[in-house]
Amino acid sequence: MSESTANNVFHYWVNILSDILPSSLLEQVKKNTSDEKWVKEILTELELI
Repeated sequence: MSESTANNVFHYWVNILSDILPSSLLEQVKKNTSDEKWVKEILTELELI
């Protein structure tokens, strides 16, 4: 996969997750990266199509 394709896919999913997840949760992870593990656990429970 090329770098530009990877970048496009990444931003595609960031936009989707921004719509799904509460903005407060996204801001929390940006401010406190130790919460990243907790968010990943939540996301594993969601079914992405």
